Amino acid sequence: MASHYKFGYDYKNAFKFEIKSAALAVSSGAFNDGYRLAESSLDLLQTEEEIDIVIQVCNRAIDDLQLLIITIFN
Repeated sequence: MASHYKFGYDYKNAFKFEIKSAALAVSSGAFNDGYRLAESSLDLLQTEEEIDIVIQVCNRAIDDLQLLIITIFN
């Protein structure tokens, strides 16, 4: 969906779907995909609120990855 909005120059909705996809990828353990999507969403940022959302998604990914590493090595 995000790519359709990008092609239509609707960057607000493109960001919304891109960051949702990033969050979903992270929550399902696809950290590389989540990172790629979060990074891609940076080109679509238009507000401070959107910056905060990207930071939240990245922090969630870091927390989830740390928990996974602790689980594996303990």
